[in-house]
Amino acid sequence: MNTEHFSLKRFTQLLLRQRMLNMKTWLIAMISVAGFILFVAFLVQMTSPVPDVWMKTFEILGIISFVVMGLVFGSLAFSEMGTYSRSLQFVTLPASRFEKFFSAWLVTSVFYIIFAVAILFVTSLLMTLVSMGLYEGSFIVFNPFTEQFGNALLAFFIAHSFFFLGAVWFRKGAFFKTLLTLFVVNVITNVWMAILFFIIINPFKLLTGAGGAVFNFDGSIVSEQLLSWSVMGFFSVLALFMLLTAWVRFKEREV
Repeated sequence: MNTEHFSLKRFTQLLLRQRMLNMKTWLIAMISVAGFILFVAFLVQMTSPVPDVWMKTFEILGIISFVVMGLVFGSLAFSEMGTYSRSLQFVTLPASRFEKFFSAWLVTSVFYIIFAVAILFVTSLLMTLVSMGLYEGSFIVFNPFTEQFGNALLAFFIAHSFFFLGAVWFRKGAFFKTLLTLFVVNVITNVWMAILFFIIINPFKLLTGAGGAVFNFDGSIVSEQLLSWSVMGFFSVLALFMLLTAWVRFKEREV
């Protein structure tokens, strides 16, 4: 069933439905990963005489683990549409296409990040209590308000858009099929970039001077920061394009 207008009540019910369907799986997976991270952090601290050395390992392993897990969950956002019985139930839900699409995106991206940060915070709190009691460490907990985590968050939302598109596009095995697709596209892109570099860019003078200069064509220096912002802007726009493509494909599949 499809409705024409957005309803906050229906949207809230869809979010509750998503929570009921995913919460058990998420809890089991997240607690298992958190236990593994806690175990590794404890081993690092136990084998090092430096107090609080565990925190760096905890942050790196924790961020990578939960980002990868979030991509897996994102690729399963529309797993209901992969089987006939469940897809029929999903299609006949009393909600609009946009409400179904946006609720799935919101739960697997924003809500997932909030949940993951809470798990990381609690896990780091447990570890810091152990560190203070056994190794005379200081009270430090996971802090999501850092540049490192901000960059990881941006990378997650960009990558999530690709896997979210894969969830809509592929009926089964969306995560691995999306990985394979990204690998093939990356190889083709790198080949074409190499060809363009040697044909077009190579004749120009490349500069690697002081002050973080990268290259120029007319004597003006392009800074590393400007290049970094340009790359992030490009991938952000690409992520929006992937979400738009996912929306178009979602409407086609639900018909």
